[in-house]
Amino acid sequence: KLNALSKIAVKYAEIGQFDLAIHTLEKINAPSWKGSTLCKIACKFAEAGQYERAFELVEMIEHRERKEEGLDNLAKIYAEAGQYNRALQTAKLIKDVELKHSAITKVVEKYVEFGHYDRAFKIVKKSRRNDFKANFLWILAKGLTKNEISNQNPENLSQLLQCSLSIKNNGVNGSDIVSLAIKIVIIEQCIRIIKSDKATEVLSQAIAQIEILKSPTEKIYALTNLATRYLELGYKTNALTALYQILNTIDDRKLLSDKTLSSKADTLMVIASLLVEAGECEQALQIIEKIEISDQFSWSRQGSAMSKCMALFDVAKKYAELNQKDKTVEILSKILQVSDLDDSYKASYIDAVAKIYFSLEFPSRV
Repeated sequence: KLNALSKIAVKYAEIGQFDLAIHTLEKINAPSWKGSTLCKIACKFAEAGQYERAFELVEMIEHRERKEEGLDNLAKIYAEAGQYNRALQTAKLIKDVELKHSAITKVVEKYVEFGHYDRAFKIVKKSRRNDFKANFLWILAKGLTKNEISNQNPENLSQLLQCSLSIKNNGVNGSDIVSLAIKIVIIEQCIRIIKSDKATEVLSQAIAQIEILKSPTEKIYALTNLATRYLELGYKTNALTALYQILNTIDDRKLLSDKTLSSKADTLMVIASLLVEAGECEQALQIIEKIEISDQFSWSRQGSAMSKCMALFDVAKKYAELNQKDKTVEILSKILQVSDLDDSYKASYIDAVAKIYFSLEFPSRV
């Protein structure tokens, strides 16, 4: 019965029959059901431009979680409608920190979409949490690079740099810092557009934030993402800086004792693959040589062998793309020499190796 009454009330609101919607709502006694229905009806009022009445309905909700949900929904609808002050005032009433951030994020997105950068920057500067501030900066960075590619506004990009450099570690958890570091890379993209000599400061800031991480897993994850992003942007030198920082991390014996650290072989394989992507095949081979197949358990030896083969195969494909036949053949032979590889995997690699070799020998038939 409650479900049916709720659906009828919402349906009335959807077709603009608000009086009937409220009348039906009054027949619902359960606080949770009534709160959920009020929340939906209030949204319909807001979408119809009846902002104050929508807010009054949400204020009537007795169920705490439903009320929070209603305020969040209203704030986002207000923002979509360009009612930014009303949206921010509504968001301030939300007690749940994450939900409040979600509502304010929508306002920032709309500010950036319509070029109200000064207003967006004011929200950034008022934000006390690093992860929230980083998220706002991420939105600003994307908006600035998208909307001002041909007509840069140095003042906006300068503010972006200033805000990004102001982010310090205030004891937020590791995953927040990982997210922060990755987003700072996007900010650097904006700064490079105006050829700022402070661009490298942003990389230093990202690396410094990552250095705070105590977990090797989180540190390597963050650095790998930084390197990947830099390669996507074409910043090879910066990518290599991040990759070598990973090597320093996994070469630290104290860190390697951390049980949460994934296998060294897998990590080295990722580094090697990124180096290949950066065109640094010789350096990738040096990294692959570090992959040791000496663990006492058979499953571990098998995993290390597979990692080594996969990394070598990436190098071979890169050399083949560059039409360096001798180098390609040399690396392919290394793959076939890897020990401790299961026969079924070895067979699949032999097949793949044969295909690459055939493409080099008879390019016209491929």
